[in-house]
Amino acid sequence: MSLLSPGKITSPRSLAVYLLWTALFSLAYTQSPLYTSNQNTYFLHGLARAGSGYLGQDWLANTADATPLFSALVFITLRLLRWPGWFYVYYALILGVYFFSLLGAITQAVDLRRSRALWLAYASAVFCVHSAGWRFALTHLVSPNWTYILEDGFADQRMLGVVFQPSVFAVLLLLAVALHLRQRHHLAGLAAALAASLHPAYLLSAGCLEFAFLVDLSRQKKPAHLLLTVGLLALLAVAPVVVYTWATFSSQTPEVAARAREIIATVRIPHHALVAQWWDATAMLKLALILAAVVLARRTPLFYLLLVPLLLGGALTLLQVLTGSYALALLFPWRISILLLPLSVGLLLAHLLEWLLARPLFHAPRSQRLVIALSLVLIALTVLVGSVRLWLDFARQATQPERALEAYVRGHASPGELYLIPLKLQDFRLSAGVPVFVDFRSTPYKDVEVLEWYRRYQLADRFYRSPDCAQLAALARDEGLTHVVLPSSADLTCPFLHIAYRSPHWIAVAMLPQ
Repeated sequence: MSLLSPGKITSPRSLAVYLLWTALFSLAYTQSPLYTSNQNTYFLHGLARAGSGYLGQDWLANTADATPLFSALVFITLRLLRWPGWFYVYYALILGVYFFSLLGAITQAVDLRRSRALWLAYASAVFCVHSAGWRFALTHLVSPNWTYILEDGFADQRMLGVVFQPSVFAVLLLLAVALHLRQRHHLAGLAAALAASLHPAYLLSAGCLEFAFLVDLSRQKKPAHLLLTVGLLALLAVAPVVVYTWATFSSQTPEVAARAREIIATVRIPHHALVAQWWDATAMLKLALILAAVVLARRTPLFYLLLVPLLLGGALTLLQVLTGSYALALLFPWRISILLLPLSVGLLLAHLLEWLLARPLFHAPRSQRLVIALSLVLIALTVLVGSVRLWLDFARQATQPERALEAYVRGHASPGELYLIPLKLQDFRLSAGVPVFVDFRSTPYKDVEVLEWYRRYQLADRFYRSPDCAQLAALARDEGLTHVVLPSSADLTCPFLHIAYRSPHWIAVAMLPQ
């Protein structure tokens, strides 16, 4: 097997080739530093159980865990391996699974292996449209709304992203497609079930994909016992997470459940949950790309794997729009698009490059060598830009004003402390390792806990909109607050406050006396 065109892993050399391509793709894509973005939500339970700081005393860390398997992975990594850097390694490996699953699936529709030039040209195209450089260009030359235009699905939901979190295990759905196309039907069902087990938000998407597998097997006139065993195995594999989710998050009070769903859908994640919020020009373009790919795939094994989930997701999306159901909105029937769009873009790129390299101009050996050279240069450039972006991100995070504040708090924290923080100061809890009253990004999922989160959110929002000593005294008395974080520009002088830390930047910490 050549270093330029990996095949099956059959030897240490071939494994090394796979790991090399995985490392290159992960550098081109890049990751953000720990702990940022949604990691502040999904790492909390695992960090608390592993004994990080005083997070075990945090209210949110003691709410129902929506992703217990992911939390277990975080706990095991920190308790047994004792090195957070493993999270970067995990995500790099996941990015490798994505890269090879995409190429494996598309190869079943377009024979990318017919020449080294075609395979490398395609690999370089995949690198480019997934690169940090491409995202940077789209963000600054077009709009931040177009950053992931060729990669994510509808409603700002995506398979990848720059942080390791439960949603990235959607790559197992892509792996399932590749396995199904290679006639590994039982493994395909298990891969889809595992994606849903690691992130229950994928239950509906995994179900749509599994149904597409069964439709495709029926079209191929496969034996009935194969369809039965494939379906039953996937159902058995996903049963534990279904039982856990139902037992943990089902409500005994319909009114409370309805109110909690409304809060999540309209306050916390309207950009994910409300079609009117995310249906725009980018969504139209993504739908056009998916439809174009369905047409191109009509004589390939990918056809039903694109068409069936598209129809199911589209029908349920239309039903949600017609009914206005928040319950259906929070099942995210449009989330299957995070699988359909990468497959569609991948198929369109493959057809374009196949057509281009079939031109007489590229038949000569010299032209083929030129294509190979240009492809390698493009890959090298994406890796270089991604590496620079990675270094800049780490440097930028280290110099943010909040870092000094968080380091001070972590170094002086004591048991029983509770911090009131600005609602958008989302990294503070995990970085400082202390309990916080509430922030905007991190929410629970059980209905009564959602209502409690919203109560806290309203109290904190009211205080920071118009800070005064009476509100702060009431919060300290009624909610058990011991510390408050304020902008350094805040004009708040209360007799019961003691300034323990003041920064020349925009954050100060005021400590409430015990």
